[in-house]
Amino acid sequence: ANSAIVIDTTAPTVTNVRSTKADGSYKAGVIIPIQVVFSEDVTVTGTPQITLATGANAGAGTAVDYVSGSGGSTLTFTYTVGPQDTSSDLDYVGTGSLTLNGGTINDAAGNAATRTLPTPGTANSLGNKAIVIDTTAPTITCTAFASNNANSNKLAKTGNDIVLTFNSNETLGSGYPIVTIAGQSATVASTSTANEYTATISNIAANSTQGPAAIQITAGDIAANATILNALNNGVTAV
Repeated sequence: ANSAIVIDTTAPTVTNVRSTKADGSYKAGVIIPIQVVFSEDVTVTGTPQITLATGANAGAGTAVDYVSGSGGSTLTFTYTVGPQDTSSDLDYVGTGSLTLNGGTINDAAGNAATRTLPTPGTANSLGNKAIVIDTTAPTITCTAFASNNANSNKLAKTGNDIVLTFNSNETLGSGYPIVTIAGQSATVASTSTANEYTATISNIAANSTQGPAAIQITAGDIAANATILNALNNGVTAV
């Protein structure tokens, strides 16, 4: 009894998969830490991986490398959002998504960890976080153009009033959309239709013949993917 000999024949198990990243929408290049929590402290060799259900082929998934945590019960893997990644609720592919990749995960007695993960979308899975992967910029469509210029569907000249109506295929983020017409900032307002907007300028002060950038709409979604639309290339023409 005076010897510090511990008999341990029980393998560590995964109790939880989580992330310290706040719930929200994230675009390409954002780093998201993934944490795999075990029932006891483990030691890691090599570079184990966890495969997330995202990427150009979400079925095959994206393998994410282990980066830290050896000696403790929580292992951290770092996921950098790729340019074609997408997920409405980030999770791993399946219960077998934690692989050794040539390394090891063992407890102090040398018992190899049981790497079975909670079923995706269930309690203690990564899916309990509300992390959205969105790498696609919104699509803007011009639907109407009104001007008191004698030429219908034309950009107004000096002194005229104009109203441009357009919509987005998704919810836009804070501060968007931004519209300039002939170099001036337009007043933008939401309509009663979801993701539809009007841009208005009264008594425009500059001549409109400025080429294809005379009406410019800048829009960004909740994940901060941004797009710029030159409306004169989308059914609106200048005089």
